Amino acid sequence: RIIEFFLSPNFEIFEWQSDALAGKQQVFERALSLCPSSATAIEFSAAGVACYWQEKGGMPAVDDIKKSLEQLRSELKDVMQA
Repeated sequence: RIIEFFLSPNFEIFEWQSDALAGKQQVFERALSLCPSSATAIEFSAAGVACYWQEKGGMPAVDDIKKSLEQLRSELKDVMQA
């Protein structure tokens, strides 16, 4: 079963193809809020977690995105095992 979530800035779009994480939008909101303003969306799919961004901000932005995605992955793993 494919699980896929997508969240855009300002939390305007939240889509998913599974009920596994229904009601867990706050996990994605928290992760996106930790990303730099150049981040345009985050995603969780069978391939893992991902961030779409405008490639602005250099290495500090990359480090912030990395930390955010690591936290998101950890929180999603906890939620999925509960």
